Amino acid sequence: MADYNSSFTGAQIDAAITKVGGIETGADVTDTANVTAAGALMDSEVTNLAAVKAFDPTDYATAAQGALADSAIQSTDTASDTAAGIVELATAAETTTGTDAARAVTPDGLAGSIFGTQVVQLMVFDDSQNVATGDGAGDLFFRVPSTMNGMNLVAVAACVQTAGTTGTTDVQVHNVTDTADMLSTVITIDSGETDSSTAATAAVINAATDDVATGDVLRIDVDAVSTTAPKGLLVELQFRLP
Repeated sequence: MADYNSSFTGAQIDAAITKVGGIETGADVTDTANVTAAGALMDSEVTNLAAVKAFDPTDYATAAQGALADSAIQSTDTASDTAAGIVELATAAETTTGTDAARAVTPDGLAGSIFGTQVVQLMVFDDSQNVATGDGAGDLFFRVPSTMNGMNLVAVAACVQTAGTTGTTDVQVHNVTDTADMLSTVITIDSGETDSSTAATAAVINAATDDVATGDVLRIDVDAVSTTAPKGLLVELQFRLP
């Protein structure tokens, strides 16, 4: 048999002796000191060993949620006016209904609801005046303020104080700045009626020309008048952000 020791130098033998000398007598890898030195934990050091072995990151809070899992908002926690929690955002329609106490209103939902609607009423002819045809009838114009910038025309209506007879009274809304009519079907007040809400044909807003911007000038055009002209004309315009 070969003599392997003869291949070691004195320095190598001294180094090996030093390493062996550093080994703990009766060394035990499960010794607490050794386990701790290795950066691990003994089972006996863990208060709830089963919980640690069953650890699932989803059971615990993130740094943003809080230090403890029981302080984090859970998927079953419903928000209220007294407690934080999960809340669904209300649509514009739900905001308009105004009876839902479980959803939160967003700026977009509010702007798109009736609560974000700007209503403008324009008296084109007073109660003593016969309604007459003409572009810019009654010499009335409306300038769009900055608070309505970017809004759309969403509803129109008209009424007269004294009903006309025979034929309809037809009203158009015209954007002078854009040189465009805003209605594809005009507002009509039928013979013997005083309000457009009872008209046989409802007004239709042109989606291609319904938007307004700061400084736009709008006018009211009366395209037709009943044979016996009505008296007094009020036009209502409603605007809302898209």
